[in-house]
Amino acid sequence: EEGTEKLEFSTVTTGRLHELMAYLQLDGSQKDGSELRLALESVTLRESNRLKVQFSVDDKLTGEPLLRRKFHKFDKETGRWTVFVNHDCRDDERWEAFAEALLLSSGQDTNNALNVRELLRCKAEALPERMIKLGVAPETAEALRNKRDERVEQPTTSPAPPSTKEGTTTAAPQVPEQKPAVPPSNRPPSENGPPLTKGTPGSERSSVSSSERRPRSPTNGQRSPSSRPHPEQGLRAQRWLFERVKEWCEQQQLPEPVEELDDVDITIPLSPPFLIEAKRIDGSTIHWSRNQIEKAMANPGRYVVALLRPHQVGDGYEVFWVTEPRNDFLALQRHVEWTWQVQKGATFPDNSWDEPDNKPSKPANSFNAEIAVDDSWRRKLPTGIEHLAQILPPPAKP
Repeated sequence: EEGTEKLEFSTVTTGRLHELMAYLQLDGSQKDGSELRLALESVTLRESNRLKVQFSVDDKLTGEPLLRRKFHKFDKETGRWTVFVNHDCRDDERWEAFAEALLLSSGQDTNNALNVRELLRCKAEALPERMIKLGVAPETAEALRNKRDERVEQPTTSPAPPSTKEGTTTAAPQVPEQKPAVPPSNRPPSENGPPLTKGTPGSERSSVSSSERRPRSPTNGQRSPSSRPHPEQGLRAQRWLFERVKEWCEQQQLPEPVEELDDVDITIPLSPPFLIEAKRIDGSTIHWSRNQIEKAMANPGRYVVALLRPHQVGDGYEVFWVTEPRNDFLALQRHVEWTWQVQKGATFPDNSWDEPDNKPSKPANSFNAEIAVDDSWRRKLPTGIEHLAQILPPPAKP
């Protein structure tokens, strides 16, 4: 059974094509430029009422059909991937299965499916920060945001889907995305102007330079302790914390927490909601984005940061709670990481790569905070999942 095509998945891919290409090319996609674009746009998701898979040998069916919740199928003739899901799959399962198909279409394994799922599902205004968190260069993320600012995303018009065996069809859902607002900037100008980037957003090869597709440090791709943690490690730590918080809430008969994809990682849906930001810490620094700082300032007493240090032996993490991050981090050494929008300059001289003389000087449009977390400060923090009982605010009075 071919099932029914769910066009909303392809629609989101089309709307975020450049962001997906920028991320996928970081880890060396086997496809590049227009080839990668066509591969991503060709991926589809179909829903089946009862998904069964049967294999064939020498064009003859063999064995009994197997019930599956999801299945990825590659068509050798067209070179296209289709992911089939059973009708009772949860929404997050569908998006993760679709993310896996996008990775397979780009020639990569599916280890980074959670990252791709984040790029597909997070709010439009949160895309630049999410991309930076996943390892995309800040100037590339800003360039892509500027490109999005020039247009209001509209769903792509697609032809009517083929009929299912029952004769029903599905219309293309409308999936508009809000145009991200550019925050007003009163930042100090840079002495040397914005960083130079290679490539132009929306060009055939996308905005990712060749240097960004390879490790930018001599450490075989391993980031130094003072840089942002590897996104897969951070997501694994976030998922671990979410499962522990979920178990604890169930024991305490509290509402089931929600795993978020935007400025916070976990929300306990109390009244008002309680917000948890998870940060895996290996070295001596963490990064706190402008949006996260604003979230903490707007939610005093209801926004905490969980520092997750991996155990030296075995799985799991030691949890340290920063219960009032807007005040607690003030005692630590903090540096600003400015970010600039990419700006087009003059053309290069003929037959030359000489750097232009007139460098721009413009204010930064956003920032991140790099915070030095020393061991003596960290050891004073409360620990353990059970400490949530001490930091959750009392329920609001009716």
